[in-house]
Amino acid sequence: MSLLDIAQKAENCLRRIVVDGGRCEYASGVLVLRGCSRSYYDKQTAQETVKHIDGVIQVVNEIEVVAESNQPTTGSIYEIQVA
Repeated sequence: MSLLDIAQKAENCLRRIVVDGGRCEYASGVLVLRGCSRSYYDKQTAQETVKHIDGVIQVVNEIEVVAESNQPTTGSIYEIQVA
C-alpha cells in the first residue's frame, strides 16, 4: 500500500467519525491525526479505527476536543499530507 493510499484510507475513517478539520499525516509507519472533535469518545474512536490500517505502526492522536459552541460552522474540511 502506498503512502497516499494509507493517508486516503485514514481520511475516509475520519470522515465517517465526523472530525471537523480532520487531517492525517503519514510517514515511516507513523500516522498523525489532527483536527477537532465534539467528544473524547469521537477522538478515541478515530484512533482505534485507523490503527488497523495496513502500514500503520503507530498512531499519534493530536485531535482536539472542543465544546460544541466552539465548532466551526463552515462544515468539515479534510486534508491529506504525506511527508
